[in-house]
This record gives sequence, structure tokens and C-alpha cells, in this order.
Amino acid sequence: MPIATLLTNLYDIAWVLNLRGSDFPYSPIFMAYFFVSLHSAILFIEKDKLPDQVKGYLQELNILTKGYSDVWGFLRGMDWEVGKVRSD
Repeated sequence: MPIATLLTNLYDIAWVLNLRGSDFPYSPIFMAYFFVSLHSAILFIEKDKLPDQVKGYLQELNILTKGYSDVWGFLRGMDWEVGKVRSD
């Protein structure tokens, strides 16, 4: 079973990754989910919105990118033990 967290707060994701976006007027946040475990980090985002510079930055940090809507299939495919998932 993985020890992991899924960040869903858009401000937290922007802050943790030190990234800014333009998905919302007058706000630097962007639509994404960020999954972090002991062994991997995955940013679920619309990949076509990422400039090459940001793609390189994420690769340097060993952060994988997947499609924004892929998050739910990814989570359903995880081997979660009963009673081990916490949602705040």
C-alpha cells in the first residue's frame, strides 16, 4: 500500500511546484491534481497547456505528467487497503 497524498487545492499545487498559470482570470492558479508518494510525483494537468520550459522544469524534479482527467482512473487502480484512505 502506498503512503501518499493527493493535493487538490489549486493554490497549494501552484505554491508547492512554484508554478503559475492562467486558467482563471486575475489569478495565477491552474487546473491540476498533484499526487505525491514516497517514490513518485505525478501532476495531472492538461499537458498541451505546458510550455517546453515548464516540461523541462518538471522533468528536472522527476515529476511525471498525466492528463487531468486521468486522475480518477489512476486512483481507482491503486492498491488501497480498507480503512487506510483519509480524506479531509
